[in-house]
Amino acid sequence: MVNDLIDAISVKLNQVFGNGVRIYSESVKQGLKEPCFFIAVLNPTQSPMIGARYFREHPFDIHYFPSKDGVAAENTYCTAKYKGIRGNDIKIVVATNIDDETKVDVSTYVGTRLVDKQTVLPNTNNLVDNDWVIWKDNVEINPTAGLPLTSGSNWGNQEIQDVASKLFDALEYITLLDGDLVRGTEMHYEKVDDVLHFFVKYNMFVYKQVEKADSMETLTVNNNIKG
Repeated sequence: MVNDLIDAISVKLNQVFGNGVRIYSESVKQGLKEPCFFIAVLNPTQSPMIGARYFREHPFDIHYFPSKDGVAAENTYCTAKYKGIRGNDIKIVVATNIDDETKVDVSTYVGTRLVDKQTVLPNTNNLVDNDWVIWKDNVEINPTAGLPLTSGSNWGNQEIQDVASKLFDALEYITLLDGDLVRGTEMHYEKVDDVLHFFVKYNMFVYKQVEKADSMETLTVNNNIKG
C-alpha cells in the first residue's frame, strides 16, 4: 500500500509541476538534480478498531529542493537577465516620443540610474535585450511613469513559498492505480536549510478477513475518500 501511495503522489506531482522537476522516492548516490522532489515515508502506524477493522496512517515528508540560482524578477514587458533580488530594483519607464507620436521611448532604470533607452514602435518585438532585461515576445507597449520588476528572489525563498502553496491543493486528493481517491490530512510545511518539507498524511481503514477453510488471512483496504 505504501508503494501505491508513493506512485499516486508521484503522478500528481508530475501533473502539477511537469517533467522539468524530477521526482525521487529512493536515495540517490550521485546527488539530486535541482529542482526536484524527494518523497520520504515517515513512520506508518496501524491501530485496531472494532472487530476486524484497523486504521492505518501513512505520514509523508515531501522534500522540495529549489533551483540553486533563485527566481528572476519580471513585469509585463520583460524579465530580469539575472536571477535574484537585484532584479527588483529595475523599472521600465515608457513615454510617447516627442518627435514621432507613433513611437515610444522605453527606458530601463536600475534604482534611479538610467541604463538603457530605446525609441521604437510600441511592441516589445522591436526592442533589443540590454544588460539588465530580456524583453518578452509580442507585448503591446503603453506609456507608464514606472513599471517595476517584481518577485525576484535569491535562490529558494520565493520558489519554496510558491511550491508549498501549490502542494496544499495538489496533494489534498490523490488517485490510486485502481481509481480510488485518498484524501490528505494534517498538511503543513516548514523550511529547513533552504529545503521545503511538506508534511501530509494519507489514512485509511483496513479490514482483516479470515477464511475458515484454510485459516488464511487477507486484508481488504477501504479507500473511499477517508482522511
